[in-house]
Formats: sequence, C-alpha cells, structure tokens
Amino acid sequence: MKMAQEFALDRIKGRPGSEAREEPRARLRRAGKDTGTVVPGAVLEAQLAADSGWLLFITHDTPFEDGSTSP
Repeated sequence: MKMAQEFALDRIKGRPGSEAREEPRARLRRAGKDTGTVVPGAVLEAQLAADSGWLLFITHDTPFEDGSTSP
C-alpha cells in the first residue's frame, strides 16, 4: 500500500443550533471533483491506496475519539 492524497472532504453544515445533536457529514471529493457520496464524519485523517481500492480513515472531529483505542 502507498500513501496518497486523492480524496478530500467538504463538511455539510447542519441546521443552525442542531450541530451538537447531529452526526457530522461530509461530501467526498476525488481529484477535486464531487463524487456524489456523503460520508459520516468531518475530517479525513488518512487515505491508503491498495490493490483492491482505497481505505479512508474519517473521524467526527471530536477531541476524545482517540480515547477508544487500546494501549
């Protein structure tokens, strides 16, 4: 696998005042073009190209997300 910068996210803004209750969502762009895909999450942390496709690591941009990993 290799590191690549093929994808990017454009966060979809929720209704005013509902940000705390709604799960963040974003539109997925590939090579600068909208793919038409909406994904849960807000931050594209990493992307890996593999023989069978792509692996995207997307988080919700919350400060304690990494607290769920084991030591």
